[in-house]
Amino acid sequence: GQEIERFRGRLRACLAEARSLLGASEPADSDAWLELGERLQRDCWLLASATHCLHEWAEPDDAHADIDTHDEPPGASTVGLDAATLHRRQTRRAGRRNIRLWREGR
Repeated sequence: GQEIERFRGRLRACLAEARSLLGASEPADSDAWLELGERLQRDCWLLASATHCLHEWAEPDDAHADIDTHDEPPGASTVGLDAATLHRRQTRRAGRRNIRLWREGR
C-alpha cells in the first residue's frame, strides 16, 4: 500500500510537469519532452507493477513455483484483441512481479 501511493505521487508529479510544459508560453525544447517521456514510462510501469502485485496477483502457495506467464489478469482487458495486440500486451508485462525493480524507481 505504501509503495503504490509513492508511485502514484511520482506519476502525479510527472503529469503536472507535462501540463506545465504544455501550458508554457514558450515551447519546451525536445530534450525536455524526451526526458519527461522516459520518466512517464518508468512511473507508469512502477504503478502498473504495484497494481498487479497488490490487486491482481493471487498469493502463490509454497507447493508450486510461481511463474508469471504474462496472461493474467484475464477477462475484459483481453477480449476481442487480435493476436499481435495480445502479444504486445503480454510482452509489456515482463518483470511486473519483480519488486527489486521498484528500488531503482526511488
